[in-house]
Amino acid sequence: MEVHHHPHVGHKKLKEYILEGLMIFFAVTLGFFAESIREHIIEEDREEAYMHSMWEDLKIDTARINYSLSRLQSNINASDSLFHYYDMGLIDKVHSKRFAQLALGAGFSVDVVFSDRTSSQLKGTGSFRLIQQKVVADLLMVYWNNQLKLDQIHSRFEETRQKHKDAGFQTFIWHPYYIYSVGGVLQNPNATMDYIIQRENLPHFINVTSSLYNTAKSQYVRELKNQHTLAIQLMEKIHTSYHLK
Repeated sequence: MEVHHHPHVGHKKLKEYILEGLMIFFAVTLGFFAESIREHIIEEDREEAYMHSMWEDLKIDTARINYSLSRLQSNINASDSLFHYYDMGLIDKVHSKRFAQLALGAGFSVDVVFSDRTSSQLKGTGSFRLIQQKVVADLLMVYWNNQLKLDQIHSRFEETRQKHKDAGFQTFIWHPYYIYSVGGVLQNPNATMDYIIQRENLPHFINVTSSLYNTAKSQYVRELKNQHTLAIQLMEKIHTSYHLK
């Protein structure tokens, strides 16, 4: 009598299932790693693009800071001369024109508008996490925090500058300088005009100017120079860390 051996169908199917399962596992794992690598490359590209844009913004910022420092220094120089005139008692009619000119020059506006094209994107979209260079990320935080300090100083400066301007309009004739500053021409300039119209206001005006001078020289200039140094450091770190051309 012949004995027929049936193949182990069930055992064979189990091996196939295991093999198929392993293949699926490896395929999914490889796909996961491939996707992770792809996302990493994309994020690196985005990081480099942000840093290139930030470098360009910092270049604009340094130019604006230099201009603001120049304006502040002009105010400080005018104030120094104004205080000298006042202390020497040169407030008569003969010296009034120069005195009024210096008084106006002591309170020119100083505006610093930092470029936030890249900063707003890094802060607003959560892209700051893309910055892998810790030294760059740390310097950026210091740079942004110092901007907040500068905003506070600027607000105090502008508040005092408005008081300086209000006191000046009550004390001097300033209209010729405003006209000349925009290329205007006075039809009949009065060579013998007394440019100080309220001498009793001079002590108050000098006090306000002194306060403005103090804010400009002891705070504003110092922090603007500090911000300029930070901007240069950031540009150098970004340039070397991201191999910008």
